[in-house]
Amino acid sequence: MEFAFYICGLIAILATLRVITHTNPVHALLYLVISLLAISGVFFSLGAYFAGALEIIVYAGAIMVLCVLVVMMLA
Repeated sequence: MEFAFYICGLIAILATLRVITHTNPVHALLYLVISLLAISGVFFSLGAYFAGALEIIVYAGAIMVLCVLVVMMLA
């Protein structure tokens, strides 16, 4: 589980850097979804299954779909 923790942490950091540096807002939001899924993987590897599931359902699911729809409507 320690290996999964470090891999998910590395993916979260790299995806977050891509969110900051990317110029296309749709691609930046997709990298943000990857970052949030990696953070939920960190929660799962630490044994916080409920927090990981909430991260997927609330942030990666609902909030990101809303953000993608807003960007698509404005662009």
